[in-house]
Amino acid sequence: MSKRILAGLAIAFTCGAAHAADLPARGPSYKALAPSVYDWSGFYAGGYVGYGWAKTQATDLPDYSGVPWYQIGGQFSTSPSSFNGGGQAG
Repeated sequence: MSKRILAGLAIAFTCGAAHAADLPARGPSYKALAPSVYDWSGFYAGGYVGYGWAKTQATDLPDYSGVPWYQIGGQFSTSPSSFNGGGQAG
């Protein structure tokens, strides 16, 4: 087993990065351009609208803990819906 480990290490250490001799020389590095200055000064007006709805059904099972005033169950259902909207200007 030590021969396998030794062979694996020999292969791992003999593999190196290849250096190509026919690549051109590197050119000069360029500086990054300066960021542009924020200069927009116009008027903006916008709006949004939306609508949401849902439907929920739940069943309340009776409580059998022995408390007499809380032994009622029932089914409940809600269907909320709403409209929303608005705007902004600046």
